[in-house]
Amino acid sequence: MNATNIANQFKDVCSQLAAGVTVVTAKNPESKSGFHAMTATAFMPLSLAPPLILVAIEKKNETHGLFNRGDRVFGVSLLAENHSEISTRYAGKDPSRYGFEGIDTFFGPSGSVLVSGCAAAIEAEISDVHDAGDHSIFVGKVDWLEAFEDKKPLVYWQREYYSLVKTSK
Repeated sequence: MNATNIANQFKDVCSQLAAGVTVVTAKNPESKSGFHAMTATAFMPLSLAPPLILVAIEKKNETHGLFNRGDRVFGVSLLAENHSEISTRYAGKDPSRYGFEGIDTFFGPSGSVLVSGCAAAIEAEISDVHDAGDHSIFVGKVDWLEAFEDKKPLVYWQREYYSLVKTSK
């Protein structure tokens, strides 16, 4: 099997893993809004003591460069089920992903921009970076977080968005 076939098959296999959808934000002094955002499903909690999270970012993504310079604080909004349009906006390459026009936001205590109405919000400071093929894994020490338990998360599976349905008691 050639490398292209393996890559495509790998994407198909990984699409079988349902994942919560996040928008990750970093300060960007070069943008009009002062921030940059990207959609990420490669996010997960890592440790309770100390509280750590990780986000994997493709090295050729502009957000990767922002994480490697300047302010080490970043925000993570765990999107709610009604945020599929927000996810799509920040997953694209359109310049609108640099701004937050038309999107309700709030600021965390350290100044990260976060999506209002999200299922949960986190602010973290980059504490470690690991090389991982065409991505880097950024480990963040959690400085602030809040869960909004009345919100259901947005889920991505087989390249489409879904909502959760409870199937057991």
